[in-house]
Parts: sequence; C-alpha cells; structure tokens
Amino acid sequence: MREVELQPLVPAAELLSVALGALIPCLLAYSIVRSAGRRAVFALLAIAAGVAATALSAALSWGPAHAWAWLSLPVRLGLAFGFTLALLALPVPRRGCAALLLVALVVHLSILNQASASAYFAHTLQEWEQGQFIRFHGLAQWLGWLWPYATLLYVLLRVSRREPPPTIPA
Repeated sequence: MREVELQPLVPAAELLSVALGALIPCLLAYSIVRSAGRRAVFALLAIAAGVAATALSAALSWGPAHAWAWLSLPVRLGLAFGFTLALLALPVPRRGCAALLLVALVVHLSILNQASASAYFAHTLQEWEQGQFIRFHGLAQWLGWLWPYATLLYVLLRVSRREPPPTIPA
C-alpha cells in the first residue's frame, strides 16, 4: 500500500502492468489473425516496437543519455513475462483471445487508475515550450486516455457477435 501520493507503483504492480501492456496488443492482434506463425511474428514486432518507442520518448524528453533509464528490473521482467504470455496464447482461438483481452484490459486499467501521477510530469511540462506541449503531448495524452476504452468497446462488440461456422476449402 502506498502511503505517499507520488510514490511509484510497488515492483510487483509495475511488473504486472508492463506485462499486461505488452500482452494486450498481442491479444488484440490474435483476435484477428489466425495463423500461429503470424501471431508469433506480430508479438515479437509489437513488443520490440513498444520498447523502441519508449526509448525514443525517453531520449527526446530527457536526453539520449536517459534513453534506457526506464528499463529497470521490474520492467525487464514484465516484458519477458508479457512475451511469454503472448507465446502461450498463440494456440488460443480468436474468440478466446478476445475474451482474454477483455480481462487483461480491465485488470490493466485497474492497476493504472490506482497509480499516482508521475513525479516527472510537472517537470516535463516546465521543460517543454507551451506550443510543443499542445501539439504533441496533448494528443498523446488523449490517445493514452481513450485507446483502452475504444479497445474495450471494439472487443465487446466483436465477442458479442455470432461467429459464422468455419468453411471447409474445396
């Protein structure tokens, strides 16, 4: 239990949050893609893209020397755990992946909504010029707030639809 408002997540919650953050895009793709091979390639590329985007964001915000400062032990373990879960989900049917995605999204949102505000957020705002904040960070903030709920809505609609019976190729 955190007693101070700006105290970071405990390492276990950070690990779980990172693992779910890596797993959720994979499950979303798995709910569309059938082939296990394509799913595996997507999982690897999605997690690699997430790591690269986070490193780029850290480098642009805090300088190139801090590009990998966010890659702590709980984060590394969370990425490995998320990738392992993504590999374990390869044989799960598309509809099952969508159901797992709903559970993962709800748990992930619960963890993130209980986290305190970043202690570095105010400092970042002071460093950036106001115009840059409005153009870049404002859009990123809105996308960060809205994408989980848009995904929830999409997957709920997808799961609630009847799936046509599989066709047998001639």
